[in-house]
Amino acid sequence: MTLSPQQKDKLRIAIKQQQGKATDADLILLERVYELQAVLEKKEAELLRLSSDLKEMSAAVVAVSKQIGPKGDKGDRGEVGPQGIPGKNGRDGKDSTVPGPKGEPGRDGKDSTVPGPKGEPGRDGKDGNIKDLSPDEIRNALELLQGDERLDIKAIKGYESPRGGGGTSQIGLQFALAKMLKHQKFSTSSATTTLTLNDRVAGDVVIWLRYQGQMLHLGDQYTLSGSRITLQFTPDDGTVMEATYIRG
Repeated sequence: MTLSPQQKDKLRIAIKQQQGKATDADLILLERVYELQAVLEKKEAELLRLSSDLKEMSAAVVAVSKQIGPKGDKGDRGEVGPQGIPGKNGRDGKDSTVPGPKGEPGRDGKDSTVPGPKGEPGRDGKDGNIKDLSPDEIRNALELLQGDERLDIKAIKGYESPRGGGGTSQIGLQFALAKMLKHQKFSTSSATTTLTLNDRVAGDVVIWLRYQGQMLHLGDQYTLSGSRITLQFTPDDGTVMEATYIRG
């Protein structure tokens, strides 16, 4: 029987729980990240729908502006002019056997500072610390938690229920996300080598860093320690980076 990627993730977390490698604090973080991912995906779908509506309205406006007026009456046909004198036939050409001059050498290129396209998925890894997992792996692992295994939102650092009780109500979840989720925007240039966040990042992994709208890969294009981001490439002048993260 072949296991799906989701089933593999569940099996891997189950093994970690049996071996005592997954703590309550780790599982609390995984639960919150999974719920946050669902909220972000819903908002992204709404933005895509609004963008599609705007495009349709723009196309309609352009179509109206280009409407052609009524066709005018056909004019009278003009008189035929006198026939010109035929010219002489030219001589047949032939292919040249002499090579053309050699062109000048092109200029040397330079290394691009824009991150390349996302690579192919890597091979299955081995058991490790939660800090070694990517945000996508954390999100997938959350699907293992069911029933009584689902975590109490009161365990989140800095969270206090607005109604004085526990649980994961919609109001409590929104309140927790507002306290946990952080977003910062940075102006970058060729002189930028590090970025400093206002808070530490949970587990040093729960962060989404974008450069000019393109998602960067933690470990390859930047490293993270607490609240300090160190870039592994040189940004262009006049560019922007945005960081969305869960504070630890």
